[in-house]
Amino acid sequence: HLEYYSLKSINYLMERNGLKIIDATTNFVNGGSLRVLVTHKENSRPKSKRYKEILYEDKKWNLEELDTYVQYEHKIKDIIKKYAIKDYYIHCDAAFLGAIAPFVENKPKFDFSEGVDSISISGHKFIGGPIPCGLVLTRRKHRNRIVNSVSYVGTLDTTITGSRNGITPLFLWDAIQRLGIEGLTKRAVTAQNLATYTEKRLKEIGVNAWRNNNALTVVLTKPSIALCKKYQLASEGNIAHVICVPGIKKSQIDAFINDYEIELNAVAQLV
Repeated sequence: HLEYYSLKSINYLMERNGLKIIDATTNFVNGGSLRVLVTHKENSRPKSKRYKEILYEDKKWNLEELDTYVQYEHKIKDIIKKYAIKDYYIHCDAAFLGAIAPFVENKPKFDFSEGVDSISISGHKFIGGPIPCGLVLTRRKHRNRIVNSVSYVGTLDTTITGSRNGITPLFLWDAIQRLGIEGLTKRAVTAQNLATYTEKRLKEIGVNAWRNNNALTVVLTKPSIALCKKYQLASEGNIAHVICVPGIKKSQIDAFINDYEIELNAVAQLV
């Protein structure tokens, strides 16, 4: 199950992995979804009429343009304002990118200044918490709705049902205080440069690799299971991911790419 907003987006992903879409239909799942029939790109079966019609509709509605989604955002806000809707809540799940967004150029548009009510961010991926953890930033008015006085600890509990421990906020606060804005900015730039380098080197050895703007995750054609296990690559189907979080060194990337190149050469000799 993939979440994409146009047939072209899915088609792009398929083509990068040696596949092609030959048929597509729409349905009403989650308010409107696409179901596609995919085959290997060598298959001579022609694309269906339905595929071409949906692709035409994508272009007709400008679903390939970023401005379409920006305008949609403005339309939602206009509706809320026009009808004086008071009971609404916009949450942004910014688990990975949210932590680096303040420190990159052309930052993604999820922020309280954009009208969101809360943002969730992972603490162990970019900031560097020693255990899996995260934080949720919300407007004070929402936090105050769940505040409870806990007499036996003499403080206010602002967590959900008192279910969050106190040590992970200390880990994150310590990291933020030690690094500061300058340190976090340097951390983001260094990680982005490594992701750029990783993508470039993979392409140089003939591997299909790509990443989104500002992303630290490089998507690539999946190597052998042995290499995936050796370098602990997250993988799904025939793709894998190299996630260039702070702490990953250029020497580790070079070692992986060297092993991958050796593997590719060995396969080529067998063909």
